[in-house]
Amino acid sequence: MKGAIGNTMVMNIVITFVILTIAFLVGSISYSKAYKVKTKIVDIIEKYDGNFNDSGASIVNEISDFLGSIGYRTVSPSEKVDCKKYEEKSDDKVIGTTLNYDVCIIARNKGNSTGTKAEHYKVVVYMYFDFPVIGDAIKIPVSGETKSLFKPIE
Repeated sequence: MKGAIGNTMVMNIVITFVILTIAFLVGSISYSKAYKVKTKIVDIIEKYDGNFNDSGASIVNEISDFLGSIGYRTVSPSEKVDCKKYEEKSDDKVIGTTLNYDVCIIARNKGNSTGTKAEHYKVVVYMYFDFPVIGDAIKIPVSGETKSLFKPIE
C-alpha cells in the first residue's frame, strides 16, 4: 500500500509539470504571434510616416491584408475592444479604422516651438487563448509605439 501512495504522488507531480510546460509553450507562442503583429503594424505606420489623412486607405488596407494573411482573429463590431481606454492624455485620439480585428491605433501629438509637431502612434493588439470551456475570456494586450514622426503644424 505504501508503494501505491508514492506512485500516485509522483504521477501528480509529473502531470503538474507537463501541464505547466504546455501552458508556458502556448503562452510564448501566442505572445510571439501578437508581438509579430504589433511590430508589423508599427512598421506599416512608419512606412507611410503616419499620414492617415493622405494615405489612410493604403495604411488600413495594408494592415488588413497583413492581418488576414497571418490568420489574426476577426471579430464582429459588437465584440471589438473599446480603444478609448488607451487614451492617456486629452489630445490622444483613436484612429478610426474599419478593421474587423481587435487592433487599437492611438495617435499622440507633441507640439513644439519650431513649427513642427512630433506625432507618434501607440498600437495595441491582443494575445488570444482558445480554450474550449472559457472561450474568449482571456485576452491579454500587447502594445508598442512608433518612433516620433515630425510633421509641419497646419
